[in-house]
Amino acid sequence: MEVKDVAIISAGAVLFYVIGKLLNRKRNYLQKHGIAEVAKIVQIDKTLVSIGNDSMAKRVYNIDLEIEIAGAVCRRVTIKQSFDEWRPPKLGDKVNILVDPRNPDNLIIVENP
Repeated sequence: MEVKDVAIISAGAVLFYVIGKLLNRKRNYLQKHGIAEVAKIVQIDKTLVSIGNDSMAKRVYNIDLEIEIAGAVCRRVTIKQSFDEWRPPKLGDKVNILVDPRNPDNLIIVENP
């Protein structure tokens, strides 16, 4: 293996590391600073986008949520989020979410807030 090959492989590894950090930045921020709430799924549709390779691909969904505060419906928000193909939430499910305290439209669905 030549020095050029090692340099290319190293650059590729660094690139994947940086991309992974950027993709997880929103999730990491909300796990530290997000406000836990409950939301009801009122619409869920598959998109044509999948993230990852065929065996570990996560499908991206368009999801309309009704966010509840103290049992009252507060507002409706649409998000895009990826889930394992066999574990997406279902229509009518109540899900735990984390909401950005500075930007309430920035949120994610979590299994365990």
